[in-house]
Amino acid sequence: SVGTLESCLTYQGHKDTARVNDVAMVKNTHSVVSGDSNGSVHVWRIDTVSASKGGVPSAGSTSESSRDITGLRTRDAYRVSGTTEIRTLNPDEGEIMAVAHFNGISPSVLAYATQGGTVHSWDLRCAVEPFALRHKPDMGFLVSMVVGNDGNWALTGTSQGFLALWDVRFPVLAQLRQHPSEAPVTRLTDAGIPNGSTHPTVLLSCGENECSVVDVVDGRVLKCLRVLDPSLRHVGRSSLPASVTKVPFLSTIPIPQRSRDATLRQTPFNRNFRVHKSIYSSVGSNSAGGGGYVITGGDDRSIRYWDLNSSSACFTVSGNNNQRESPTFENAGQDGKVVLCRQPTQPSLNEVESSRLPRMLLRGPARPDNSHRDAILDMKILQSPVQGLLSCSRDGYVKLWR
Repeated sequence: SVGTLESCLTYQGHKDTARVNDVAMVKNTHSVVSGDSNGSVHVWRIDTVSASKGGVPSAGSTSESSRDITGLRTRDAYRVSGTTEIRTLNPDEGEIMAVAHFNGISPSVLAYATQGGTVHSWDLRCAVEPFALRHKPDMGFLVSMVVGNDGNWALTGTSQGFLALWDVRFPVLAQLRQHPSEAPVTRLTDAGIPNGSTHPTVLLSCGENECSVVDVVDGRVLKCLRVLDPSLRHVGRSSLPASVTKVPFLSTIPIPQRSRDATLRQTPFNRNFRVHKSIYSSVGSNSAGGGGYVITGGDDRSIRYWDLNSSSACFTVSGNNNQRESPTFENAGQDGKVVLCRQPTQPSLNEVESSRLPRMLLRGPARPDNSHRDAILDMKILQSPVQGLLSCSRDGYVKLWR
């Protein structure tokens, strides 16, 4: 609601046993599309009608909004006006992992990716499916998706690090690449078109606490943003492992021409690789004047701002409250394409002199810990009613940063 941070409407159309995996706005409308773990896609309107004006709140979609009037709290119930359209897929296709709306062949087409490996489309004007993008089983589970702003292309990521570029207009698989870590592609975000270029870019979150700015057309990594393990805090740049200073190379995988050519893998799957910390959310722009920015969040519960021009302008927004030192950022690798964040280590009590231990009663007022306490799963930039950043974590908390 405008001017307040309380919930003004709650949609409860999904089953109690379902987990909502992704939500997107239907452009130029008041509708929202949401996909859940039961394989259902819901499209619902957010126009509200007050029950005090004669409306009766619906059982499936209700909310309460509180206002303070002369010391008394009054409650007005609201309901969703309009209909809710629901499409449920075959349970064998698994969960709905990502949803998106785009203005392509039609101004009312939704795309939703299933865990089983198919990107379905839904034209809200009719029951006929415009197209379906099907992945081969040996590419792994489908876990992320992004659709270009022009509606001409879509990029999907799998649990084994495959990136499939689709031409939505025809629709065909145009390119297939793989991240060297072969780790799950936890997030794909549109980053716009850089100044002086015609190629769109995306933010690719894959690997150990790593996010890269990637050229969609030729697969080049333009910038790699990587958080180092705290054990490498005081290791010199020349002594760092080559794996943390090297720009990841997205290898091109030949696309099988026949359906019976099932195998896509050129090398055995790296089953010894384990990702301990991942980046689940990223927002930013590579089209801003001067190079742009990226904001990331993930397993380590920290929100970081990365300036794509200068590492000295990078900083940690949240997640550093209990640490005595601040994280540092520096350029590394070839042509400075890798930006490293060195995390401070938290010393144990036996590593600190007793005279240097903080005294609870003498240290003055302490800043409250406002950081997330669980993995940060998604973030969005707000332009109105106030400018800020919304972040949500696995434990159900949503925070506004200004």
